[in-house]
Amino acid sequence: MEAMELNDIAEMLCRNLISEGFIIQRYDAYSSNSIYLKLDYGACNSIRISDHPGKKYLKYRYNIGPYVKEFQEVKDKFPRIYYRETKSQSLLKRIIRDKSGKFQYYGKEKYKKFMEENRIKNMNSKGFWSQAELVDPELYKEEKRMSKVICIAGESGSGKTTSMRNLDPKSTYYIDADKKGLSWKGWRKQYNKENKNYLACDDANVVRQYIKRIAEACPSVKVIVVDTINGLMVADEMRRSKEKGYDKWVDLAACVWDLVCEAYTYREDLTIIFTAHTQTDHDEAGYMFTRIKTSGKKLDKICLESKFTTVLLSKCVDGAYKFETQANNSTAKSPMGAFDQMEIDNDIVEVMKALEDY
Repeated sequence: MEAMELNDIAEMLCRNLISEGFIIQRYDAYSSNSIYLKLDYGACNSIRISDHPGKKYLKYRYNIGPYVKEFQEVKDKFPRIYYRETKSQSLLKRIIRDKSGKFQYYGKEKYKKFMEENRIKNMNSKGFWSQAELVDPELYKEEKRMSKVICIAGESGSGKTTSMRNLDPKSTYYIDADKKGLSWKGWRKQYNKENKNYLACDDANVVRQYIKRIAEACPSVKVIVVDTINGLMVADEMRRSKEKGYDKWVDLAACVWDLVCEAYTYREDLTIIFTAHTQTDHDEAGYMFTRIKTSGKKLDKICLESKFTTVLLSKCVDGAYKFETQANNSTAKSPMGAFDQMEIDNDIVEVMKALEDY
C-alpha cells in the first residue's frame, strides 16, 4: 500500500470520528510510512496506520494496515487490536463502541476531566505530543459544500448502465459517450432530445462544457451521468491517431484528469456519475487485480481512481448484478461506514441514498 492509500484510511477515520465528536491529533511520521491518530488527547487511545509492523515497545491500541493478514486482538497489560486495511469500517465501529463503554463506566464528566488533564500534562512533553497537529473539524465541513462524484466501473455487460435505471429522468441528464443507447426497456421515452436530458457525444471538451452549463444554469438537474469515460478517451485517441509523439498522451491524460477534477467544483446538490470499463491484470504468480481501463501509459501513471472517493465495481455473480464496495483484488473503494456489506444491489439510487445518509 502506498502512502496515498494510507492517507485515504486516515482521512476516512478523521472524517467519521470527528462527526462522532472525537478530538483528533495527527502525526505523519517522516522516517517511515506511518500515520498516528491520538483520540480525545489519549483518553480513547491511539490509532497506528502503517504498511509495516511497529516496534514492540510501542503498543498502540488500534492498528491497521496491509501488513496485518488477519484480525487479531492481543490481551495483556496494554491490549492491542489489529485490522486489515480492508476492515476500516470494523475498526471505526470498534472505536465508537469502546468510547461508549468508557462513558458508561466512568461517566461523561469524568471522561472529559481525564481528557483535559491529559491535554495539560502532555502540552510541553516531547515525542508524539510535540509533533502532532490538532485536526481542524472545519476541514471536513468544507467537503459537504462541493458536488458529489461517483465512479461505477466494470466489464462490459456487468450492469454499469443498467444500474442507472431508477434515476428520475426529470432531474437527470444522461451523457452517452459510448453512443450505444441505454440498456433497459423504455429508456428512449425517458431520455431524449425532446426531454432535453440526453446527449450522445464522445468529445471530452464538449462534455465538459455541457456539464458546466448544466451545473450553472439548470438547477432542476440533480444528477449527471457520463457513460463511459472510456468512450471519451478512445474517441480522442482515434481522432488523433495520426499524431506522433509524447504530447498527444499528455494532452489526453490532462483532458480526462481535468474533466474529473472539475466535477467536484460545482453546486453541492449535484451528483456526477462516471461509468468506466475495467481491465484485469495478471502477474506470473497468477495474482489478479482489476482497475479502470485507460488509454496509454501516461493515463496509467495518473491513477484515475485516486480522484474518486467512491469507486464501485459492477459485476454479475450467479446471475445477480451487484456492486463491490471495497477493494477485493481491485480498486473498488467507498467512504468508511457508508456501506455495511462488501456487496450491495446494483442500484445507483440506493447508493446515492447511502452516501447522502453518510
